[in-house]
Amino acid sequence: MAQKRKPILFRLFFAIYWIGLVVLFGSFKWLLYLVEIKRKIRAKLSFGDHPKPRLVIVGGGYAGTFIATQLEHDFEVTLLDMKEFFEFTPSRLRTISEPDHAHKVHLAFSRLFKSVKVIIDNVQEITQDSVITATRSIPFDYLVICTGSRVSDPAFVPKSVPSHTSTKMISAKNVNLQEHHALVDMATKILIIGGGIVGVEMAGEIIDAFTKKEITIVHAPAHLLQRSPDRVSQYAQRFLEAHNAKVFLGEKVVRYEDRTFTTDKGSKIDADLAIFCSGNVPNSEFLREGQFADKLDERGFIKVNNHLQMQGFKLNSS
Repeated sequence: MAQKRKPILFRLFFAIYWIGLVVLFGSFKWLLYLVEIKRKIRAKLSFGDHPKPRLVIVGGGYAGTFIATQLEHDFEVTLLDMKEFFEFTPSRLRTISEPDHAHKVHLAFSRLFKSVKVIIDNVQEITQDSVITATRSIPFDYLVICTGSRVSDPAFVPKSVPSHTSTKMISAKNVNLQEHHALVDMATKILIIGGGIVGVEMAGEIIDAFTKKEITIVHAPAHLLQRSPDRVSQYAQRFLEAHNAKVFLGEKVVRYEDRTFTTDKGSKIDADLAIFCSGNVPNSEFLREGQFADKLDERGFIKVNNHLQMQGFKLNSS
């Protein structure tokens, strides 16, 4: 009986051995195939005297940073931004109440990339083949625009606030928000304009870090966090009001004069500090003049096709 089992075990071992060889050989063939494909792609992407195509990315937020890290090995990547670091935006509001928190949400570009060239400059114009800044012209073969948005200045804000006024105004999207910690610390009455995610979180951060602050939120929609479920909106309002915050819903600030902000319903709010947390607009000023002005919609957003390519734009083949 034992003698019959040996040939069976031998055949089973032999079959497993050959299956293993077939799988290993097949995997090796696929690996060679993928390497060859990558080689061909790199060859096709060669531009003239450049061993790699030149990719310029405008904006170092989530999209710009991700694209740069994924393509820096196959492209000659240049990243333009107004700051020297990547910022984890969901946690940045904490920096206005806790300035030391900034180092936890900021990561220097120099630590993120291996070969990406980072330029800290303000983009002024884009042409068919170059990005123009205040100090240089940067040619590209491919361009990616990832400039994001900012909180717009409300229409009621005067072009120049008199120096004698005691009311300060800042945006929740200001770069280096932690530098405004002193303004919050000194203020007694704080007005937050906008009760969406940013406005409610801003209020929560101030309530958590400071005492004896009179906080008022003015929000145009009928509910706080209007894109969230009703129970979330109701919980946020109960929390704020339990901490002595005043909430004005369905009202919009339309006028400012001598420390007093007036809403379209006639409510008047006195404030030492106003923080704008609503009204996002795209950062696309550098496209509003020149050959790409017609590529923006009425709100300033870039018109794109289903592949997020600028509509009607054709890469210069020369």
